[in-house]
Amino acid sequence: MMIEETSMRTGFEYDAAIKCHTDSSACVQIIERGSIDRGRTKHIDIRQHWILEAYQCSEFQVYWIDGSSNTADILTKVMKSVPDFERHARALVRSITVWGSVI
Repeated sequence: MMIEETSMRTGFEYDAAIKCHTDSSACVQIIERGSIDRGRTKHIDIRQHWILEAYQCSEFQVYWIDGSSNTADILTKVMKSVPDFERHARALVRSITVWGSVI
């Protein structure tokens, strides 16, 4: 995966499963079910099936979180209020400093 390649190039070793948080319960169900061959998901391109293989090999874990707690939204959506923006910004900066051990 991209994170593994980046860690190899930078010399940072990350040997634990990557934790993916999403506010899409459908995404979590598809990944945990382990198949894309039923109903409305049958249109997913075969090239995307690698993600299921990576999950089955425990390369990452998927967790559902509430949409209001999804810090990644600051990068992809318009924040409707200043407090929402500030809350997500603080969480993002805190995550980066903890991950980078600059506590």
